Amino acid sequence: MGRDRLYLATDRQVQISNWTQRKDKRNCEVYGIATACLRTGYVFAFNFNFDASVDQDQIEKHAIEIGDYDRPKYHRNYARVWLKQEFADATKRSSSRLERLAAGSLVEEVQRKAAFDSSVNVSGSSEDFDSTTRLPAKGVLIHNEYTMAAHFFLLRHLLGSVERTRFYMDQDTGMRGAYIAAFRDKILNGESDGFLIRASKEKTVDAKRQLVRDAQELIGEYAGVAFLKMSRKERKAVINQMLIDRIQKPLSFPNSPEKWVQHPEATMVESEKMIAAITGIDRYSLDHQASLLQMGSLHAVDRFFMQIRRAISCFERPFGSGTSGRRIWYGYSPYNPDRYSQLGDIYRVYYNFCKTNDKGKTPAMRLGLAKGPVDLEKIIYLDKYAKTSA
Repeated sequence: MGRDRLYLATDRQVQISNWTQRKDKRNCEVYGIATACLRTGYVFAFNFNFDASVDQDQIEKHAIEIGDYDRPKYHRNYARVWLKQEFADATKRSSSRLERLAAGSLVEEVQRKAAFDSSVNVSGSSEDFDSTTRLPAKGVLIHNEYTMAAHFFLLRHLLGSVERTRFYMDQDTGMRGAYIAAFRDKILNGESDGFLIRASKEKTVDAKRQLVRDAQELIGEYAGVAFLKMSRKERKAVINQMLIDRIQKPLSFPNSPEKWVQHPEATMVESEKMIAAITGIDRYSLDHQASLLQMGSLHAVDRFFMQIRRAISCFERPFGSGTSGRRIWYGYSPYNPDRYSQLGDIYRVYYNFCKTNDKGKTPAMRLGLAKGPVDLEKIIYLDKYAKTSA
């Protein structure tokens, strides 16, 4: 793909598969990571930490035969696979993550996430299993850090001819490490920059509206002109100047080497947002640095997650009762986690090449990969049309 530059958003979501026996009411959790283009919405990859081609029992038998359990995890032949005993050990070390990350403000969220990553999430997997979770009945669960690394190395391959890339990622130490490992040469050559983003997602609609009003009032006060009276260009210039001021007085937290900046702008999608560079952007002018921070958003990938939840029932978020804790049986969730990979890939193709916006353009068209919307029939019956064209 020969393009001058791309701005990309990376985030992940957790899905569950239902238990297969009433006597063992534990769910299997799989993690899906996706990266989308900020400007076009094109989703380059959507990968899950699950491998349906491998049998757990066969791997366990071979792992014992070759002494895998006696080696450090990183020296094991099956290092990427969650073996039964290490999974059982992980469930005993449950971190009560939700309680650890509960915070009253976005600044506290950033602090607590950094503390969690440094003390509990040392491997960078971001997985948090407990007694309510189990390994899949079929196939194997892959350590999430391997999936994240594979995801970014895939992107490195797909974007090899792009001159410059900017990645905006959810605050996650594993994601950070995977990006740096895959794009190391590009980063060293100044051809790729990475940023971490922490955005409020659990606010009520009323709370979001209030935050948007507060942000607009603050921007208006800074400019000396009412926010709604400013043009889009004027607002951008004011926000850039506010960011320049904040870049020079960043926020630093224990356990986080990054310098964080509060984003002045607020939208209903991202009503509060903090951003930090993980590469050396100080080689740019302050105005350029502010522009890069101003663009920071996870909206493109979160929009894909929202659309797939609405379109495919098994991707909907299940609800659990207080008495059941994390034990959830959800009518639409699959029994086989591989369904997420299969349906995720199918929907990603539809989303990129068939689904149009209000101007009649698909993400693939906006990116320059297609001249028009692709008919669903041509995708479903690809072999038929390939033979016809030949």
